[in-house]
Amino acid sequence: MRTKNTSEIHTARSLQAAFGYLFEEEIDALDELVKSLPDYPVVLQIGAGAGTASLAILESRDDVILTTVDIENKDSPLGSLFSEKKVVEDAEYARRLLQIHGDSKAIGCGWPGEQFNMIFIDGDHSYAGCAGDIMAWLPHLKQGGIMAVHDYEKHKAYDGLSPDAKAPHPKVWDGVDKAVNELLLDKYEKILHVRSLVAFRV
Repeated sequence: MRTKNTSEIHTARSLQAAFGYLFEEEIDALDELVKSLPDYPVVLQIGAGAGTASLAILESRDDVILTTVDIENKDSPLGSLFSEKKVVEDAEYARRLLQIHGDSKAIGCGWPGEQFNMIFIDGDHSYAGCAGDIMAWLPHLKQGGIMAVHDYEKHKAYDGLSPDAKAPHPKVWDGVDKAVNELLLDKYEKILHVRSLVAFRV
């Protein structure tokens, strides 16, 4: 039986350094948010990416269960359930990950399952996509739970960043900004805003 080389096993930080899909400080922010949750928390993530955020959430504590919804199941340069599954399995967290393949808005509207302690939205970055995810999943957030959204106010996220820091592509997502401003800002308590990651207590 072949033993996996430990150099092939990624952590959230090694994936961030390799691909830069999140800012380094956003990994710390996700860790802080997950550690603030009650015992045995259940977290929902919209958008699998390369698995960076997934590892950050699963590394944060041993009792967290993560459900990820993504419309892409095959290997993709933009990230997918395939990519997430590989890094999570290699890190031996697979027993705490549930993956769901499909349109997150449709799945959220018909969701029959349990409610979540935290929802992290990093999927379709259009206004319709982000707003649709917020509206579809907000009813499935436990009272006092956390709604977090990535790529918010991206135009401000690079302020003070070291020129050699590995960071996400500087594309600004106006649709994400509009969705958050209309549906979450000033309606719920903003508890964190680090780089482009914003979180609200609902």
